Amino acid sequence: NIKGLNLGLIHHEYLKNHSKILSFYPDLGYSYTSLALYDDKNDIDYNLKGLTHFITNYKSWLNEDFRETYSTVTSYLTKTAIDIDIFNEDDCRAWIYKEIKRYISNQGIYIANSLIEGEGRFSEYDKLHKIVESYINNDNYLKNGDEEDYKIYFLTLSEEWLEIMFAEYTDIINIFGNYTNVDDLLISQAQKILDLLDRMDKYNTNAIQGVLDEDDIATLKIWTSLIQEKRAELYTDYLEDYKISIAELKKYKKTIIDAYTNYPEKLYSVNLKIANTFKELQKKQEAIKYYNICMKSKQLQIDSIRIQSNSDESLWSVIEDKAQLLSHLGEITLKNVDIKKSIDALQDALVNLDNARLFYLSDGIDTISINEWYEETKVGLYYNIADQYYIMKDYNSAIENYKSAISYVAKDNYQRKTSLYEELLLQYSMIDNIEEAKIIYSKVSENLDKL
Repeated sequence: NIKGLNLGLIHHEYLKNHSKILSFYPDLGYSYTSLALYDDKNDIDYNLKGLTHFITNYKSWLNEDFRETYSTVTSYLTKTAIDIDIFNEDDCRAWIYKEIKRYISNQGIYIANSLIEGEGRFSEYDKLHKIVESYINNDNYLKNGDEEDYKIYFLTLSEEWLEIMFAEYTDIINIFGNYTNVDDLLISQAQKILDLLDRMDKYNTNAIQGVLDEDDIATLKIWTSLIQEKRAELYTDYLEDYKISIAELKKYKKTIIDAYTNYPEKLYSVNLKIANTFKELQKKQEAIKYYNICMKSKQLQIDSIRIQSNSDESLWSVIEDKAQLLSHLGEITLKNVDIKKSIDALQDALVNLDNARLFYLSDGIDTISINEWYEETKVGLYYNIADQYYIMKDYNSAIENYKSAISYVAKDNYQRKTSLYEELLLQYSMIDNIEEAKIIYSKVSENLDKL
């Protein structure tokens, strides 16, 4: 990495200082990309400079004189043999839009992965906001959507931009809490996301009008579904306005049925979101209805896998999904018969997890990583079984399964052990077993000391 960084710096200085025209080329922007890859301490700064270089100069690169000159030199484009007709302005514009989108996406990733905290983090987001908004508002193709071909570039750019804004929203919640009024940050962030979704919706709606080609209509419906999905996510996970969320999710479901003919997992996902949202609203009958729809979908998937092969490595996870659905139903009905069905499914998942482990080991996958994955998954399954027994007030069975979970926890994972011992402590207190509770309490203290 140090060698790569040094070479990158030498190349970068050459581009900057060799001549006026060379420092003006797209290649200088690409040199910032290389520096960002090799220098993770300064990747935010380098990538931002590359983005700024592209946005500042790209309109000039579309001039015919420049493109003719650029075609005669050894450049990034000629060296990487990218299939672009340099003499075609539309080709060049499409290439530039894609590159700017890449810089914006990378900047979001670099900020999200950085160690910067608090105001410093939001300052980096703010810089990016201003650059992106200025870029869109100063490009007539993106700003107005005048050309049909460029609506798609606005939409794909906005998709990346949404991911960054949702990440920023999550950071605000993590730092300030979900109900903060600090500078109206949450309200402001939500409004920015809604404004972008409305703009995307407008562009997409305009694009659909007058389109006769079935493939194009299908593509635009997929964009509609993305916009509806993101709007529902905002109201569900961030604003926690579940009534609006339900309405958005139902619109999203209708669009999925129209837009995706062979993607049952998308339909399952939206049905599950509707069920969970009705559960939050404490509308029990509606929640039960949608959980049962999801159950039928999972059972069909399980039956299909079993018909093809009894030892399918993915079967355990599908059965676990079914168990989680049964768990939701049990929490709503509080009937032991429903909770017991969830336990049975989780125990079935344990059996099939063993089969999956044997499959992966026989397939030559690294034994250590497989065993680590297997043991961590076992912990989760046993924990969920114990939790279901606790809901049933069968504390002795809960104790046995919490013990099984502990037996699979890695030796040095003191935090996980502590939390499981605390669960055990609760179970022993429920059955007034003071002597065992004392032993477990000492284990809690011991693991806390190690932690």
